Amino acid sequence: MKGKKILFDYGAMITEREPKFPLHVRPKELDAIFLTHAHLDHSGTLPLLYISEKIPLYTTKLTAELASVLLRDFIKISKYHLPFEAREIQRMLNSVKYIEYGDSIELDSITITPVDAGHIPGSTSFIVDTGDMKMLITGDINTNDTCLLSASKIPKLKFDVVITEATYALYDHPPREKVERILVQAIEEVLSSNGSVLIPSFSVGRSQEVLCILCKYGLDSYPIFIDGMARKVSSILLKYKSMLKDPKLYERSLEAVVKVDGRRMRKDLLKTRQNIIVTPAGMLKGGPARFYLRRMCREARNGIFLVSYQAPGSTGRVVLSKGTAPVDGKGKARIKARVEWFDLSSHTSRSGILSLIEELKAYEVIIVHTTLNGGLSLANILRNRGLKAEVPTTGDIIEITS
Repeated sequence: MKGKKILFDYGAMITEREPKFPLHVRPKELDAIFLTHAHLDHSGTLPLLYISEKIPLYTTKLTAELASVLLRDFIKISKYHLPFEAREIQRMLNSVKYIEYGDSIELDSITITPVDAGHIPGSTSFIVDTGDMKMLITGDINTNDTCLLSASKIPKLKFDVVITEATYALYDHPPREKVERILVQAIEEVLSSNGSVLIPSFSVGRSQEVLCILCKYGLDSYPIFIDGMARKVSSILLKYKSMLKDPKLYERSLEAVVKVDGRRMRKDLLKTRQNIIVTPAGMLKGGPARFYLRRMCREARNGIFLVSYQAPGSTGRVVLSKGTAPVDGKGKARIKARVEWFDLSSHTSRSGILSLIEELKAYEVIIVHTTLNGGLSLANILRNRGLKAEVPTTGDIIEITS
């Protein structure tokens, strides 16, 4: 763009096996990097660019702090060699230039404006104005309110090009408050049967949303425990509570929760009843959730309530589809506990994407962050509406002309 080479996000694909990294980008050729949010599928390869270079990295202060936590944990728990170490993470953080929503960044004749994406705390969409063309890069986006965050705040401008995520290109979410009420009812049913509830949740965003839901509906009258990395992230978000939808509700939710301190406390916790435990990992890939799962799954009075996307092949997907849970070694146990999944996604739905594009009156839409089938389905709808729509795959080059 205008002689500038700008990178938006540089993530890694985190799987049950070895993580996958994207095509190589030459750091010497980059003029700037913009990070939409902290999740590793958007930030997980960034430190690799800071082995020998110092490229300005533009992101919110909260995103930088969360990315630091997630990247350092990535190194700590990875069973495979990663192409960077802690020193590269620190070099990356030293290169950050903090941005605020609505405050534009000028790169010669290019103006880039960050706006709230509503996906996780600190997440950003970017408006890129070259003078000849106006483009929106959504990053991961949520166009609906949640208990934790307000919906994205994309201004209703006319864009020439929209690069949009389409995680749920084939799916519409049920109304959020309806899902919240069903979740709360299920929790109450388990607790009234003298059971305990395990809610495996993503460390960033989902765990804190669940805490807010519990507090909103009065379940803070029961013991609520939070474990794993969600403890640290929850404390970080308290420093940025003005970015949340209801700061007072969030404060109340943290006042009601007990942070689990170590393995002994986990074991003691399982000796008592009517507890609500919120902990990563959201897909049960690891973290304290696996510890609790192995011990809680054998009792019918307990509940295992999943509130995050469960990728194919993940432990969470197996729990849902086959009703078995991994135990010590390579064994499996038949789950007797009540198992349910609740749609608390932080991504916008199919109709949300289509409504956003219609509002923005874009002519060209580039669809990313989706399956091929999902992207093609969405592209066909847009083409039938007279828009130009593309679904690139890794390595494709798309030329955009004003």
